[in-house]
Amino acid sequence: MFNLLVEEGYPKFIGAGEAALDAVIGFMVVFVGISLLIFVVWLFGFAMKKFRKPQKRETIAQEATATPINENDDDEITAVICAAVAAIYAEKKQKPEFVVKDTKRNLRG
Repeated sequence: MFNLLVEEGYPKFIGAGEAALDAVIGFMVVFVGISLLIFVVWLFGFAMKKFRKPQKRETIAQEATATPINENDDDEITAVICAAVAAIYAEKKQKPEFVVKDTKRNLRG
């Protein structure tokens, strides 16, 4: 394979004009290729949105209210989260920029 290149007179020296033309053609090929990839990804996203079955809001609300709320678990979870946040701020040796005043859940939606 290398012998074929040598027989045809390579290494070939080209001028600035031909090099610029090669660069512009290369840039155009890359731009068109990337544009095509963007279009294909957009088309797949559009198709997925078009054929997806939307869930009804009532179904989502029923699933959210179907899980029973256990106050003991909420208190434990709140304590764990507060301890984790306090540990992070203690590690950074910073004072938190916020204060937790209430941990009751807002069920109004």
